[in-house]
Amino acid sequence: MIGFFIPLGMILLALFGIMVLNRLRQPDYTDIEVRTTSRPLPMAGLELRIGTWNIGYGALGAGADIYMDGGTSLRALSKHQISAATKAIAHQIAQTACDVMCLQEVAEPGFLTRKIDVRARIDQALPDRHRFYWADFNTVALPLMLRVRHGMATYAAIISEQCKIIELPNADTQILGFIKKPYVGVLNRFPLMGSDKSWVVINIHLPVFNITPTARAAHLARLFDVAVQEFKHGNFVVICGDWNTRLCATSFPHQIDEALLKNFADFPQNALPAGWTICVDPETPTVRRLDGKFEQGRTYTTIFDGFVVSPNVRTASLETLDLGFAHSDHQPVVARVFAQP
Repeated sequence: MIGFFIPLGMILLALFGIMVLNRLRQPDYTDIEVRTTSRPLPMAGLELRIGTWNIGYGALGAGADIYMDGGTSLRALSKHQISAATKAIAHQIAQTACDVMCLQEVAEPGFLTRKIDVRARIDQALPDRHRFYWADFNTVALPLMLRVRHGMATYAAIISEQCKIIELPNADTQILGFIKKPYVGVLNRFPLMGSDKSWVVINIHLPVFNITPTARAAHLARLFDVAVQEFKHGNFVVICGDWNTRLCATSFPHQIDEALLKNFADFPQNALPAGWTICVDPETPTVRRLDGKFEQGRTYTTIFDGFVVSPNVRTASLETLDLGFAHSDHQPVVARVFAQP
């Protein structure tokens, strides 16, 4: 009997050690993976076509739910469904033909994707783009079948001279109680042709679950502090991504009790710097609640994804691509913006 308990105790001790390692892991904010292309890229012009999409690691399409958002699943879709969604996502991104595409929840092979390499498939669909990737969700000491590694990726068809991480104060959360997930901004600087100024694009993915208004205010204050300093230096700033707050009032039809929408907070308008503008497509939802399969008119939808631009940037057009949430719990948003020197 003692011989049975000794190996069991060792296994439990090892599992506890792995949980502690993941909970205490400190992110490396300099570990940005850059993939270049063989062909030279042009410099940015006064017009920029830019997109954003939280692709839900290819596993949160119309048939998915998730327990953190009122559902019952952790992995609702099959490997075949994830594979098909990933292929469709990669094709859709390539079709948008943006100068800069900011993605969130881009996954490498692991537990949540049933070992499908989502990032590699997008890389293959965009062979002529530079790619900047930072893993904000990264387990350690776990085998591939249990590993989770996904993050934020910026694909650029124009030259970027800098990419850096904007660390947000106390923006770490624990997924499943032990996997650390920090939330950050990823800043890319794109030099403007014939000028000493740059487009500054900040790709964001802000937290949603169990975030206090005080913490959210601190995250936004840090983000906008960096952005305003760039604007004061004469640069043209676009912040885009998944804000995880309602960027405008919406009234899309649904059949969900409002009491169940506590994680759907409104963007605090007093956090927006003077002269800066929130740019969204108010006619089309960008995110849905993951309490069950997507059903038009029943599932709660709203607008989390969009752009905030500095006073010297004009938005010429903006459109949310309505894909019926077929491949992700978010929908892509594409804008044309102009620098106004």
